[in-house]
Amino acid sequence: MANSFGLMDKTTEQMKKVESYITTGKEMTTDLTEELLKVSDDSAPQDELNILKDVMLQHLRMQQNIHQYLQAVNIAKMKISSECESDETSSVSYSSILESSLKETCQEITSEALQNTPDYKTFTAMIDDYLQPEEALVKETELDDDMILTQTVVIPKDPISQKEVSEPVKNKFCGHTYEKTTILQYIGKNKHVRCPYIGCSNAQVLKRDHLVENSEIKRLLERRHRQQEREGR
Repeated sequence: MANSFGLMDKTTEQMKKVESYITTGKEMTTDLTEELLKVSDDSAPQDELNILKDVMLQHLRMQQNIHQYLQAVNIAKMKISSECESDETSSVSYSSILESSLKETCQEITSEALQNTPDYKTFTAMIDDYLQPEEALVKETELDDDMILTQTVVIPKDPISQKEVSEPVKNKFCGHTYEKTTILQYIGKNKHVRCPYIGCSNAQVLKRDHLVENSEIKRLLERRHRQQEREGR
């Protein structure tokens, strides 16, 4: 069983690596879209925007497929463990259990379902903010408990200073967001520290190279700044 689980675990790690590439692709698509909107002045390049929307949907579809596969693997491992415990002498068919779990878990992913995901809604909200700034709203869901609402924009608080972040970075392992200056000082003054969010399950010792720019929150900050400028604040 250990060897078979080893193969499953190896495949899982490979899938997670592919997912990191997909995440990079999503970020590049968002950045390219934003740059296109910035240089387009008053004209809306609808053909190019539609292509980029399709590219984002393709990335989201691949990501969802990976999530379904990983879920199926976890279910298969639980079933195999249960069967081995109930009857140690039985011959367990790993491949058939995995195949059965894949059939149970992997469902057709429709374009409509992908368009209702938080990632796609955030992506299209950014486009709307440029094309229809007077009607733009931030459509964020499943927000962290430590987030504060400011007008139509939701910005996380730094867990150390308890102040709204202005230069957001996130932990690439657990996804939590910090203020860049504050978290770097925290790492510099303390050895073997972990994510400062209370209850975070990430056991990794926090290092500088674990931090990446939180481009999504940065865009929200920029969006709010533009909105405040329009309102004359």
